[in-house]
Amino acid sequence: MESSSPPNILAIFEELDARVDKEGYTFASEEDVDRWAGQLDVDWLSCLDLIGAELAKKYHANEVSYEFGDSLANDLNSTLMFRHEQVPEGSWPSLFWEVHEAFDAGEWPPKTDELDPIEQYTKPEIARIVARLA
Repeated sequence: MESSSPPNILAIFEELDARVDKEGYTFASEEDVDRWAGQLDVDWLSCLDLIGAELAKKYHANEVSYEFGDSLANDLNSTLMFRHEQVPEGSWPSLFWEVHEAFDAGEWPPKTDELDPIEQYTKPEIARIVARLA
């Protein structure tokens, strides 16, 4: 998949990829979010939406694993929750939130008669998000 993403967002994902542990998880801190916002020349809330959009595209294209996506979404959500009182009315990063919720839905273990929650919930929701972004 040829990327139409800005070079700065690609550099962020290269940095995150370099952090991946043996289980496939990556990590991001509150300080990372601030630094990346500066690199992208946006505020931290817009940064979350930009990273969320790129994460959705990369996951949909099988360029990152579920573990990578879920760990990144959870870490970025931690920053959002820690700073939620700083979010001005009407400025909630809704795109990021949708991506986070899609990954979150895949965390629940299936009941014996259910499909894998990643297949049943995460992948279809990410596909809908990516289709909307196109």
